[in-house]
Formats: sequence, structure tokens, C-alpha cells
Amino acid sequence: MQNAACKENAEKSRPGRSDNARRKRWMAANTWAAILCAAGVTLALIGCDRTSPNRPQTAGAMVRSPATPSDVIREILRVRHASQYSALSDLVLADRADDVTRTLVAVDDFLAANQALCELIRGQVGPGVSARVDQSHLADHLDVFSRYVELIGEEITGDRAVVRFTIDGKLPAKSAELWRIEARWRYDPGAGYSTELVAAFEKMTEGLRGLASEFRAGTADVAAFRDNPDKLVDEVRLRLAPGVRLFPAKP
Repeated sequence: MQNAACKENAEKSRPGRSDNARRKRWMAANTWAAILCAAGVTLALIGCDRTSPNRPQTAGAMVRSPATPSDVIREILRVRHASQYSALSDLVLADRADDVTRTLVAVDDFLAANQALCELIRGQVGPGVSARVDQSHLADHLDVFSRYVELIGEEITGDRAVVRFTIDGKLPAKSAELWRIEARWRYDPGAGYSTELVAAFEKMTEGLRGLASEFRAGTADVAAFRDNPDKLVDEVRLRLAPGVRLFPAKP
């Protein structure tokens, strides 16, 4: 667990939640971890390759940035929660901002499709099944763009900085790398954000929306899903499969 000093100094970006909410998210995450692991796919962006080919070279002393590295990450959290992605161009390495923005937009669309489908399943099949297919936990695996990020410290070495943070209070802590360029700190997301990742999320979104449209049209086999919830889990897995196959291979 975090020590008392870390807890006292941590800057939290999430409200408190009950143990029941934590358990519910844990159960949903485990259901979908099993489904996606069976497909041999890693959806988390945490742990993306940090050996970015476009990493800037430092060049001696530079003017001090008007904001600290932690301030930049705090602003990234605000931008993420508000979906104000146009602001990322001032916070992320210039040659990576577009990739990050496209990925986050694709993830948001996926989560919206997931929510819509879960609401339909909750109303027509039942809340228990809806919880099993809910994939909102994927928003907890997006590096500094995750939900419930808590900053716990930073280290600056010349024009490079590392900001340490936790997601949902879990250890070990993770790290975000930033570079000081023309007096501004910018986040280096690494090489994990790509057009392939965007295409994968877009295809999965298409699959969920297709199933949702069948529920709305009354053509989904709701009676069979009520009798055998596993059949619905399998159906959702089938709709996700084309997108899952598009995920970049794990390095």
C-alpha cells in the first residue's frame, strides 16, 4: 500500500467510490480480460514502447518551462475528462498529438457504443448480463489518459522529466515521460498509439453498434439470451472479433 506521505501529498483526480463499485468493476474486468486474453490481445496502452523514434534530442540549457511536468499531466487529465482533445497539441510531442487524439476519439466512440448496448441489455435481458459484457473498464488502461489517475511525484533531469502516477490507487506506480522543448514540457506517449489501434477500436465499435441495432429493431433473440446469458457473452465476443484481430501484435 502507499505510505502515509504519498497519500497525504497525492493529487487525486477521482471522487471516492464504494467497495461495491470496486468489486463490480473488478468482476466485469475479469470477464472481459478472459475473453480478450483468449484472443491473444493486449488492449492496455500502459507499457507502450517508450523508445520513440521521434524522441527529441536535448541541447544544453534551456529557458525554464512556465509549468512543471506534473502541471502538464494535470492539464492532460482535465483535457481527457472534458474530451477537449484540440488542446493536446500544446501538451503532447508535436509529431504524436494527432495519433493520440485519434486513438482517444476512437476509444470514446467505443465506450459510448458499449454504454448504449449495455443499457439495451439491461432493459431487455437483465442487469446481471449487462454487467458481464460491460467494457467500460477499458478506460482504466490508457496510461495517463486513464480514469482515476493519481499523481505521486516527479523527477527532472535536464530536459527530461518523469511523472509517477497510479491508476485507481494500484501499485506499482507507472511513469509518464516528458521533454522540455522551447521552454515547454510536453508528454511523450511512446509508440503505442497508432492507426492500427484506431482501426481496431473502430471495428469493435461497429460490432457493438450492429448488435445494439438488432436489440432496438426487435430482431435480437432476447428470449434465448435470458435463458442462457453465456450465449449473449459469446455473441458479443463474436461481434468484437473482427476488431480484436486488428490489434497490433504485442512487441
